[in-house]
Amino acid sequence: MVYETIWQTYLEVGSTAIQAGREEIAEQMLNSAIELARSLDDNGVQTAQKLCALAKTYSVHRRVRRALIIFKEALSIFEKIVGAYHPNTLATLDAIAQLYVAHNKLNKALPFFERAARLDDKLIKDESRALFVRMLNKLAWIYYTQGRHEESARLYTRADSLGTAP
Repeated sequence: MVYETIWQTYLEVGSTAIQAGREEIAEQMLNSAIELARSLDDNGVQTAQKLCALAKTYSVHRRVRRALIIFKEALSIFEKIVGAYHPNTLATLDAIAQLYVAHNKLNKALPFFERAARLDDKLIKDESRALFVRMLNKLAWIYYTQGRHEESARLYTRADSLGTAP
């Protein structure tokens, strides 16, 4: 509980410092938040969740490279501990891909969407189904923009069948 409060304080002060243009303080606070998250003696899931929160903070403040590094670390932890089909893993894959898309780096987003697309539809948890469908649709859109129309059509059809499934 104490660690959670300290971590949250580091995150909030770091974010506020970025907004105020106090780069040195921001880096100190956010680096402290990262180190505290990594040092938690937990099963790893909480650490990865905290890393995702930190990555989102960096992303909001347009620190894309730093956000991507931290998101990828969290993704690695999620994949190792809870597996590829866990909602946190899928959400982190999507966050990375969307960050690339937001900065018009579709070729860098592609591998993350493709990793999701390789998952077995039957093993996607109900709480992740809508996100999974959106990811398939985004991948289909990227394929379409690349002139890969046949692959795009297959993905749109797949996504549509999942979107209407119970």
